[in-house]
Amino acid sequence: MEHRVTDDLQRRWPGRGPWDEVWFLEVALPQGSLWLRYTLADGPHRRGLATWAILNGPDGMRAEQQRFRLSSLHPGVPIKNDSLLLTAHDARGRAGDARWSLQLTHGRRRHRMVPAAMERLGVGRTYVPAGFDLTVSGDVSFGDRRWVLEAAPAVLGHIWGASNRTRGWAWGHARFPDDDAILELLVARLGPLPALTSLGLWIGDEHIDLSGLRHLPRATVTWGDDEMVVRTRSRQGRVQVRCRLPADQDVATVHYVDPGDGALRTCRNSGRSTVEVTVERGGTTRRMVTDHAAFELAALGGAERAVLLSD
Repeated sequence: MEHRVTDDLQRRWPGRGPWDEVWFLEVALPQGSLWLRYTLADGPHRRGLATWAILNGPDGMRAEQQRFRLSSLHPGVPIKNDSLLLTAHDARGRAGDARWSLQLTHGRRRHRMVPAAMERLGVGRTYVPAGFDLTVSGDVSFGDRRWVLEAAPAVLGHIWGASNRTRGWAWGHARFPDDDAILELLVARLGPLPALTSLGLWIGDEHIDLSGLRHLPRATVTWGDDEMVVRTRSRQGRVQVRCRLPADQDVATVHYVDPGDGALRTCRNSGRSTVEVTVERGGTTRRMVTDHAAFELAALGGAERAVLLSD
């Protein structure tokens, strides 16, 4: 497993642009959430290495950002310079007044969101949940405030590619401890074409994999301003997922700037979202609900709300 995680995290930048590569950690805290992001951009509209840290806690939202030179990167490790480190087992870094030093522990469960055929064809960017079944421990600080984490549930993702062909997307990651279940969901909107939906659900030792080529166009997706409902099926049963962002004060609104073409996308993300999963099969129905899930909605264009951070 360690080799597989290391490969999923490996830096893919070919040394030239246009290129956009992101590694992110979203961590569930007892009274909030933490969103850490390392980005590598190479293009006429954005170039460099950057980090950001967004903390949503009892005292409200805090956000910090910092930029570094691409030439500061060391070879052979996904992210490493004098201030930053990201490997399969460690995440360290800083962004403004934020600092973090975390140890990553991977569970046995994994899921591949993008079919290998699509990755080989280079259809847009590739996304891999390198830490699908993940917990983190260590220290996080914002200024003079410090938090100690112990086996906090988290997800570690890696995104890379030369072009972004989506008009928008939705992504969610949720845990249901009472059911020993983990869900990950990705929906991509490609203009007039039907949305493509990839879904992975583990319940105990059972893996419901709805991320094959035949599954991507199968789902029915209903979009709202702050929520989304996905209905899909396989031989293992019918699955419905309802995701909803919380009130605005618990949502981070950010801008992504494409390094290659300069296109602006607005993303609204919260680690305090509500996700409800319903699985129907064999005449039985199983429902799982959490209000501590990571969920985001993104679309082309600028934001109507105040923007917390921008690439």
